[in-house]
Amino acid sequence: MGKNMANPLPAIGFLTVLEDEQHGYFGGYLLLSELGRPLEFHCNTPVLPNDAQKILYGASLRPYVLGELIGQTLVEKAELPVQAILTDQEEMLSLT
Repeated sequence: MGKNMANPLPAIGFLTVLEDEQHGYFGGYLLLSELGRPLEFHCNTPVLPNDAQKILYGASLRPYVLGELIGQTLVEKAELPVQAILTDQEEMLSLT
């Protein structure tokens, strides 16, 4: 109990995206305390790239949508600082 309760506990973020063929990409960002308790959760509305974006971005479409559109937006919404962000999506590594 020696910790200063005015300082927030260190958090760890978990970031992922699921893809639905009909509706597009759904992202979620969960922040947990060092004890594994949920502190924050954010999700996005579905992102469905149009045909023009598919042509223009080509092979870089998925990293752009996951990392720059969804991932960056979700991380910026979080109010707590995190020690690390973990993800199961390689395309999230383009997060800037």
